[in-house]
This record gives sequence, structure tokens and C-alpha cells, in this order.
Amino acid sequence: MPVGKNRATAVRRFLAVAAVLLFPLPMADQIDPAAGAARAAAGPHAHRALDLALLRGVAWTAGMKWGTQILSWASTLIVARLLTPADYGLFGMAMVFQGFLAPIYDLGLSAAVIQRRDLTDEQIARLGGLILLYGVAFSILTVLLAGPIAAFYREPAVRWILYVVAAASAIDTLQTVPRAL
Repeated sequence: MPVGKNRATAVRRFLAVAAVLLFPLPMADQIDPAAGAARAAAGPHAHRALDLALLRGVAWTAGMKWGTQILSWASTLIVARLLTPADYGLFGMAMVFQGFLAPIYDLGLSAAVIQRRDLTDEQIARLGGLILLYGVAFSILTVLLAGPIAAFYREPAVRWILYVVAAASAIDTLQTVPRAL
């Protein structure tokens, strides 16, 4: 999953929680006295349970973000240690192009699957096919541009790295819809 998307989701969640805390809505018993009586009958623990569930959700989300970031740093350090500086630089050259494609790789279709929970199986299958088509098209674009990119850097090895990145990206698109579900 792209980092920008995760960051945007985290920002939206933070803003939603901040809005609730800063601008609370009127209590239900202020609008409808019967709702206030129902809440009083449920007891003071019902509101506290919701608060605890929210805090647990925020804690799990933050923990997963930190864990993902730590694993990302660790894997980068391991790869940097295993590769020679020249090889690491070649991979970095290839990943510059991939970094431009990554945000638009599925054109937001995985977000559509996540947001629209009422999609039928046929619609999900069509979106999956469209995502696969986009993934293959972007992989072909990467293969076609591998030569010019390698020529730009004056490093022929970048071409072969981009071929591998294109194949891996095409395979990765097969996971887009199952991850979104």
C-alpha cells in the first residue's frame, strides 16, 4: 500500500476525532428527552465502552503505523548492507521512476472498493480486471521507458532493474482487490 495513502487516511481519522472533540454535537437527550432516558437506562458504562473502543482503535492504528515504519527502515538498512554502494545507487535510480508511477498505479480503484461496501461480485470482478489492465499497461510503459531511463543515467544496468520492477508491479496488481476487501 502506498505511504501517501496511509498518511492521508491517518490525517482524515485524526481530523474526524479532533472535530468530535473540539466541536461536540448536542447530546441526544438535549434533542430528544426519550433518547436521554434510554441512555440513562443503559448506564454510564455504555459511553465509557465506546470511548475505550475508540482509544483501542487509535492505539492499534498508531502501533501498526510505527511497526510498519520500523520494518521499512530495518529492511532498507539490511538491503543497504547487503548491496554494494554502486548497486544500491543503481536500484535507487530505477526507483525514482517507480516513485512517480506508484501514486497513480491503480488510479484510485482500490479506494473505490474500500469505500463502496455495497459493490456486487460482478462489479468487484470488473474493477479487478480494470486494475489488472492498468497494472499491465503501467508495466509495459515501464519496460518501454527502461531504455531511455537507463540512457539518461548512463547506466545500462538500470534497464534490467526496471524490467524486474515492471514484472513485480504487474504481479502486485493481482493483490490489489483482495487487499481492498
